[in-house]
Amino acid sequence: MALTTTEHLRFAPEILRRLGEELGANLDQGILELVRNAYDADARNCTVALTATDEPGGTLCIEDDGNGMDLDTLRSGWLLLGRSLKVTQPALTRLGRQPIGEKGLGRLAALRLGTKVHLISRPCTQRGTEYRLAIDWRQFDVADAVEDIPIRIMRHETTKPPGTSIEIRNLSWRIRQREIKRLARSLLLLADPFGFSPTGFRPILAAPEFKELERLVKDNYFDEADFHLVATLKEGSVTRQVFNKQRRIVWEKSDIQNSDARNCVDINAEFQFWTFLLGPGQYVNRSVSTGELRTWLNIVGGVHLYHKGLRVFPYGEQGHDWLEMNLARARSPEERPSTNNSIGFVRIEDPQYRLTPKTDRTGFIENEDFLSIRSFAVDALDWMAYERVRVREERRSDKRTATQDRSAKARIDLDKATARIAMPQKTEVEKAIQQWGQAIEEEKQTTREELQLYRTLATVGTTMAVFAHEAARPISLILQMARSIASRAQVIGNAQYKAKLEKPVSIVMRSAQNLQNYSSLVLNLIRRNKRRVRPVALHQVLLESMQPFQPILEKAGIEWKCDLDPIDPVIWGSAAAMEAIVSNLLINAVSAMHEHVHARMFCIQTEMGTDSVRLFLLDSGPGIKNIALDDIWLPGKSTLPEGTGLGLTIVKDTVADLGGTILAIPQGRLGGAEFIIELPVWQGK
Repeated sequence: MALTTTEHLRFAPEILRRLGEELGANLDQGILELVRNAYDADARNCTVALTATDEPGGTLCIEDDGNGMDLDTLRSGWLLLGRSLKVTQPALTRLGRQPIGEKGLGRLAALRLGTKVHLISRPCTQRGTEYRLAIDWRQFDVADAVEDIPIRIMRHETTKPPGTSIEIRNLSWRIRQREIKRLARSLLLLADPFGFSPTGFRPILAAPEFKELERLVKDNYFDEADFHLVATLKEGSVTRQVFNKQRRIVWEKSDIQNSDARNCVDINAEFQFWTFLLGPGQYVNRSVSTGELRTWLNIVGGVHLYHKGLRVFPYGEQGHDWLEMNLARARSPEERPSTNNSIGFVRIEDPQYRLTPKTDRTGFIENEDFLSIRSFAVDALDWMAYERVRVREERRSDKRTATQDRSAKARIDLDKATARIAMPQKTEVEKAIQQWGQAIEEEKQTTREELQLYRTLATVGTTMAVFAHEAARPISLILQMARSIASRAQVIGNAQYKAKLEKPVSIVMRSAQNLQNYSSLVLNLIRRNKRRVRPVALHQVLLESMQPFQPILEKAGIEWKCDLDPIDPVIWGSAAAMEAIVSNLLINAVSAMHEHVHARMFCIQTEMGTDSVRLFLLDSGPGIKNIALDDIWLPGKSTLPEGTGLGLTIVKDTVADLGGTILAIPQGRLGGAEFIIELPVWQGK
């Protein structure tokens, strides 16, 4: 006779630790999960308090005035990980909110921050009653299975109103000032502090940092925006309007959502977007300074996403450009906003729960419904950019026509004036006018050729910017996966990992880091604020120009040094101009020293004169060979097999624009090429 036994699936406590680590990538996101639970419980207020958290061993407390939990909810909801009662509850809470939790896993990340958890909950359905429970994670860590550790729920009488308090004690690490500020910002933005869609929910952090940020956020500057876009998506139909600073509609359009998103008729959305013109001479008639605007945008800028009343991480975080505004700006810089000069909100009504959060709660799974919402917002931004470009081109066309008309009229007036001149002076004047016309035509031809050259350079630059932006995400993913492989070495054993995987994983990480450095270098070079013409501290911009090249120089084994004059001269120009000079000469030096150079050195020196400064850039490469010295400045001329021959042309033109001169020495003091640039010092006039 066969013997039959009945068993149950069991899981080790290690699962709890791993889930806690993988679901809680950021401290603030773990805490926000508990705050979101308070929102689902119809709380109006939720306070996060930190006690003695500047060192490990501190305490975190989250307290709300919501509905609380009774015994059944604690047993079959809060203590049952991976399943949430919210999926079986009514669509709306008592206060008309849509519950946002789905898997019941998110709170685990926060609860694992410390070694002990104490919960007190007072249900609104049982006034005068509170339930208490405690979890000691150290007991689970030494147990064979999670279900071996009992959790006691105690019932007490109370006079306190309904609500829930969760206290996490003996935190595993200290919470730094930077993390407190990040948490304060996350809590502030969680429930729309600007009041465009009030939820009646107010999460706060009991810390001075929160009060300061709250003040800055509430001093909003929406009225200072140059353009305000309002777009709505309802039952597949889209309406768009753009308002100017005077709150007048300048463009509007209504149509059907594009074909990629027509199936998304159960989700309604609203997109509001404010963009600010912060370039030189663009901020006129404002009641605040550009510095104040930039400070405010640094805190709240980007496009945030609100789903069922609460903000969803990471949309709108610094570095998370989910609408790819910066990429669009890199492709077509004109009339495009960036994450640095704009703020926006996408608010989504999702009664059918079509959008699915990821398991770790960092955004949504990018299914068809989510992509349709993203497409709706991107289309609105594209439309606004198109309208702005159209108006700009109309103005340029009108200006060009007006200029041609004025030029033709001036020529007629000149001919009439010449006709009144008596001989022989008339012949001399006509000859001078003819020579002047020829000179103007030659100048126009030169300008057209230079324009074509710099259009070619702009195309190269924007292409590289697009590549750098597009590469950033996969590179970050490669680094993340490589680190994950390294951190999980214990699964196969440390010895086996070192023998079989450590070397290839380290190569992958180094290679990805190098690609990340190259991408950052490209994006750093095209920052718009560097193109502003103004007094520039030469030494400061020289050092800043060298900084992004550090990883490249280290990888190439090139030592570099700066020997700068004690006086930091000020020149009239732009940081971008000096960066163009340093970058092109440095790139040439790195390429020249790529082979057959043992002692690799790049040096920058400055020497002050009476009313000018001399800048020396020299290297230990092979020097300037196999090309006439005068030809190195010509476009397309290069001694490198794959060189573009444009770098030194840019350098020469840029130096001329700065009012300076440049001299090239084929073999300088270090043995390689040496360039001597003399620039006038700004006299403060």
